[in-house]
Amino acid sequence: MAKKQFFSIYLLRAKFDATNAIKEESLDSVGEPVEAANLPEGGRMYVFESEPDAPWWVNYWGANVQLEQASKGAIVFLPVNKRVFAFTFGTGFHHLEPAAYVYDFGLRVTLNSVQPEGILSTDSLAPVNAQRQRTQMPTPSGLAEFDFDGDRVVIKRMTGKVEKGITKPFSQATGAESLRIGLDVNADQLTKVCKRLLTLYNKKDYEEIFPTIDNLKPEKNPDVVAKLRDDLCKRLINRSPGIDITVPDIIDFEKVGGCRFSGVGSSDVYNDVTVSSYYDYLNAHSVVLAKKDVDQIMTHKLILVDGTDDDAGVLKQFPLFKCILCEIEKDGDIYHFSDGEWYRFKKGFVSNMRQELNKYFVKCTLPDYAHENEGEYNEDVVKQNGRYVCLDKKNIAPKGSTPVEPCDLYSVEKGHATFSHIKRHTRSAQLSHLFNQGANSIELIKLEPKSLKRMEENIESNIGANDKKLYLGAVSGNKLKVVYGIVTHKDMRAKSKNLPLFSCISLRNAIHKLRLAGVEIECMFIKDKTV
Repeated sequence: MAKKQFFSIYLLRAKFDATNAIKEESLDSVGEPVEAANLPEGGRMYVFESEPDAPWWVNYWGANVQLEQASKGAIVFLPVNKRVFAFTFGTGFHHLEPAAYVYDFGLRVTLNSVQPEGILSTDSLAPVNAQRQRTQMPTPSGLAEFDFDGDRVVIKRMTGKVEKGITKPFSQATGAESLRIGLDVNADQLTKVCKRLLTLYNKKDYEEIFPTIDNLKPEKNPDVVAKLRDDLCKRLINRSPGIDITVPDIIDFEKVGGCRFSGVGSSDVYNDVTVSSYYDYLNAHSVVLAKKDVDQIMTHKLILVDGTDDDAGVLKQFPLFKCILCEIEKDGDIYHFSDGEWYRFKKGFVSNMRQELNKYFVKCTLPDYAHENEGEYNEDVVKQNGRYVCLDKKNIAPKGSTPVEPCDLYSVEKGHATFSHIKRHTRSAQLSHLFNQGANSIELIKLEPKSLKRMEENIESNIGANDKKLYLGAVSGNKLKVVYGIVTHKDMRAKSKNLPLFSCISLRNAIHKLRLAGVEIECMFIKDKTV
């Protein structure tokens, strides 16, 4: 029996094989396939080696030694059942053409082979804020113990113990784009192993074991991404509805005076970060985008500034393409473009979620927004209607903890202590923060006596002419309500369609938490009357 060795295995896409799967820039450093006595029938092996060079630390320290090293790698291509597998060794992966391999091969094989309670480690990505996280368990566990939320988190990599019926030829698998497994088989048995892997890849069993894992997936297929990019650019060129521009980061907008753009010439300062401002910038330079300008669009930038005049200073700048929000429907699925990446949502998942959220949207009872910032708006609401108490920028977290704002506006309505949270613009990162804040502040008040006391102190200090006993008594009672007020120019009748998909997911999660706590929820759009 062969000694156990670890292999990194890729499945090539249908139109790729050994003749076109190596990067063009790598072809100069590789010649004909090398001879290898143990290659299975049809297999090809290519070896890569860099020019020997001294390690950087030799020259850094001026060491008087003769020491050189060279990176080495190899790729073995193995045809199996009209498909081709690529085994990479050392630096071999870096020479593999990214468009050549299937992007979910390793993960799907792992999902179809791992024990449901045998997961050891997951690497996840939350696309809404690009948060990446690795979670490991000391013993094999189920996916639920990893706090996995298939509606908002993408599993990028998984390691687990495989089912007993699959333990031959491997007992543990790590899957991402490639499959990493340990095998104690001879080279002539690898074709049989690959046939087994191909069968596992094509199975759908994982959909029953992990039913939410496909709700949200990164779209990496180069052919699909290319079509989506062409569609997005076409919509941008034609100025079609459904495209927006956002700031791909959490920003303190009270420090932002406006924005500029770069790419076709100097720019005025625009009040709002919107696609309309970008179009106005293009109009100012008499630029009419065409298909040939797609590469030029990639060089355009969004620039946040701290003022409204020509001398405004730069706060931060972003590539424009990373600022675009767009949702495109193709073949029944919804593709969401955010932060320069594409994500695929199942159509049924999206429609069910929107239907659930829409029942929480009500007619707006708050005044229109015509202010410089949210702080001014909150203060003005109190002036217009004395029943509100402004708690903007107040803190209810226990001393020494991260500050938590209870709400922007507090009131008592029909016996309910009402916590109103206000946010201008329908931006993913800001709205997700808003929705989470609404749930977190209620959780603190219900579970942390010191937070409840600080809430009562904040109310008492800003009570105005309101009934002190009523307003303090309501907050410690069981009748609580959270109101999310979103300032926007968009058509309020569209309800949840006004929100990016990731914001819908965050809102739904917040609603579920609040409902479990016995809290009522309302969502409303506040009319934005600013230019």
